[in-house]
Amino acid sequence: MSQPSRVRFVEHLGRRVLFVDFSYLRERATVFETIEEVRAVVAIQPPHSLLTLISVAGAAFDPGVLQALKEVARHNKPFVKAAVLVGLSGLQRLAYAAVLLFSGREMPAFRDINDAKDWLVARA
Repeated sequence: MSQPSRVRFVEHLGRRVLFVDFSYLRERATVFETIEEVRAVVAIQPPHSLLTLISVAGAAFDPGVLQALKEVARHNKPFVKAAVLVGLSGLQRLAYAAVLLFSGREMPAFRDINDAKDWLVARA
C-alpha cells in the first residue's frame, strides 16, 4: 500500500485544511519534492482561501532547505487565510522565526494537532 501524499487536503469540523507533512523528513530530495508539491497545490487556489496545517515534528532542515521554505512561505502568502505549525522543537524554533521574518507571515505554533486544527477552522 502506498503512503499518503505529504501534501493533501483533510477535513476538520466540516472545513477543508491543507495538511503539509514534513514530519521526520531527513532526505533533502524528499523535502524539496514536498516543497514543490506545496507550491503547485497552493498556486491553483483562490486568494486568501487556504487553511494550512504544517507538521515539522522530527524534521531536519539545512540552510538550503531553510531558504526554500522561506521562499515557498512568501510565495504562498497571498493564497493563505490562516496557517499553523505543529511539532516544533529545539533548533527548529530558530528556523521557524527566520521563515516568519522572511515571509512576513503569521503562523502560530501549537503542540497538539487537534488544537491547531480547531484554531484554523475558527478563522474560516
